[in-house]
Amino acid sequence: MGPALAEELRRPPGPVLDERSALSALPADRAVLVGDRVSSSLCALGLRPWVHVVDMRERRSPSGTPSCPFERSLFAQNPPGLITRQAAEAVDEAMSCGSPARVLVEGEEDLLALIAIYLGRGAIVAYGQPGVGIAVVDSSDPRVRALTERALLSM
Repeated sequence: MGPALAEELRRPPGPVLDERSALSALPADRAVLVGDRVSSSLCALGLRPWVHVVDMRERRSPSGTPSCPFERSLFAQNPPGLITRQAAEAVDEAMSCGSPARVLVEGEEDLLALIAIYLGRGAIVAYGQPGVGIAVVDSSDPRVRALTERALLSM
């Protein structure tokens, strides 16, 4: 991935909101949460997401399991800085479920937001921006989908 694309990806393609505003922007039946802090905080406020993707770590330190409800749990290995086929397939399978699902990642889940956006399916994807807030991205936005596709093809 070139430096220009990497810089473009550092800026969230959607609004960055506080917890309450993010909660209002996320329809539960389409919410895909990526990250432990985002999952913990929004589920504590009552959100029952369609999918949540966690690695039980916050900023590389153990965090415990977020208390998001789920009916199906999937597991994937995904080293930091990469997206493995196994992890992409787990997110795909979770988003194909008819019930709330959790993807538990051994490694790092951060880049899996790209997969959730790329898969689309009407998902509204939320992930953390440390020290700033929660990025909320509509996967049906053509500009966002094009950026995501460019990023995935460059990996």
